[in-house]
Amino acid sequence: MYKSELDVWKPRAHIGTFRGHLTAMAAGAAALRFMKEYDLPRHASELGKHILRRLKEAEEESQYIGDARDLGLMIGVEFIKDKEMKEPWPELAREVRLESFKHGVLVELRGHYGNVIRFLPPLVLTEELAERGLDAFLESVKAVEERH
Repeated sequence: MYKSELDVWKPRAHIGTFRGHLTAMAAGAAALRFMKEYDLPRHASELGKHILRRLKEAEEESQYIGDARDLGLMIGVEFIKDKEMKEPWPELAREVRLESFKHGVLVELRGHYGNVIRFLPPLVLTEELAERGLDAFLESVKAVEERH
């Protein structure tokens, strides 16, 4: 599983663990073929637009969602104290993250102030699973907002 002629980098010249590893190279090539065959960039773009549409609707209804934004399936939902001043509200974002976990959805907290919930699902996410996750997330947001 190892070919010395592929192991040409000098020590400390890289930080990866895949150099010369045929299994890793075969897995990477297979992943690239799969992405191309199923046009995952297009899928991510279309599904991301759909998810963002739903989040933008929630933004209009929500008192505390300041902005929902995306780059394909990498999606951020920013939480603020009020829509006029747009002051970040990281504590509320943490509550939404915990409530989302209780509803079966794992999300990350990001952003300069820690007030942005980020979704970073796999590119093979199905529309059905995206809908279920969105429903659970939006229920979580509503539950937290009702407590405030």
